[in-house]
Amino acid sequence: MKKIVEINSLIDNILNQVSGKRAWDWVSRISLKHRIQGSPGFHDAAVEILQELQQIGFDDATIHKYPADGKTKFWEWETPISWMINSASLWIVEPKREFLVSFDELPMSVVTHSEGCDIAAEIIDIGVGDKPEDYKRAEGKIVLMSGSTRGDMPVWLKQSGAIGCIIYPDAERAAGYPDMVRYDGFWPNSKTRESVQFGFSISLDQAMNLKKLLRDGPVKVHAKLDAKLYDGDLEVLTTTI
Repeated sequence: MKKIVEINSLIDNILNQVSGKRAWDWVSRISLKHRIQGSPGFHDAAVEILQELQQIGFDDATIHKYPADGKTKFWEWETPISWMINSASLWIVEPKREFLVSFDELPMSVVTHSEGCDIAAEIIDIGVGDKPEDYKRAEGKIVLMSGSTRGDMPVWLKQSGAIGCIIYPDAERAAGYPDMVRYDGFWPNSKTRESVQFGFSISLDQAMNLKKLLRDGPVKVHAKLDAKLYDGDLEVLTTTI
């Protein structure tokens, strides 16, 4: 009984001190930053929290920095490469002009670690894209695929002569959510870094529309991306409670 009373007292003290409104405001502010590991958005969020902690008395709050270069290892974990993105958009330009996705509207619509580009090219449907032979007709094209962009995929894409990819969730994953856009990334290391191109993520409904257009003839899209990979820092914010 005594332990229950102590717990209830602790909860009451927390409720009297903690503001749900302020917590909500912090979540809203931080969620506006694109916080991929080793990115400017993550850095900005960490600095903002650090300043708040110092202001309320956590004088030992510190941001520790570690290399984000795709080759430094901590035990068996290999660090990711830093990535920054300013803007991105994808439009159908032939046989008609139609907006597909943009980074400003939905950050998940850009495959993490995409390199910058400003190019118009035809697309080709390669199905899943989970084996190298899927890319045999992809030279000079942007591939439309439902598979993951991780692992060997960026290497297959580069070796085939393809210039980028558009991914979408398959019918099983998007069941009941045809407008869902899935998150994925290339996650290159120092060995696969040069293979990375660009990628966009669209919904199953949008993919089905592209497939329908492809049945009637060539389809060209315009991909524009202001983004780059760079050697940066992984940041960890710590303080003592």
